[in-house]
Amino acid sequence: MRICVTRNREVLDLVESFTDSHAQTSWTRPAVASIFTGLLPQQHGTVDKKDVMPESATTIAELLTGAGYESAAIVSNGNVSQVYGFSQGFSYYKYLQEIEISEQVVRSDDVNQAMFSWLDEFRGTEPFFLYVHTVDPHLPYAPLWFLISGRGGVLCSTLSTRR
Repeated sequence: MRICVTRNREVLDLVESFTDSHAQTSWTRPAVASIFTGLLPQQHGTVDKKDVMPESATTIAELLTGAGYESAAIVSNGNVSQVYGFSQGFSYYKYLQEIEISEQVVRSDDVNQAMFSWLDEFRGTEPFFLYVHTVDPHLPYAPLWFLISGRGGVLCSTLSTRR
């Protein structure tokens, strides 16, 4: 189990972690399409570079929005942008567009800032589903300087639940 702390050092939530997880494919677009739809890549058909997630595939955002949830997605990876159908079902969708991959890209601190802005504006009473997707795992490691400097963000730590 993990505990996440906000930029104000408030406990955000307890997050369940998974010890036996498997990806349906090795790259972002079909993997996230599988996460969103619960379908295998050959079922949703989003497998090649030019493929778009089909509107006929029901997403978790559509199901939750239909059940009364507010739904939002904030992403910085072009493979899950609205161009490829990944805004389907979300009532709020923000793609923080990448610049050339060889140049500066949108980092997690910018994504976190957009996420906290949405959370600040939301303040609703209904439950919500928030999907956040960053591109940082594809980049060289850079320390979380924005947490140290007080710019904000979320810091998570794993808690042992085994004795």
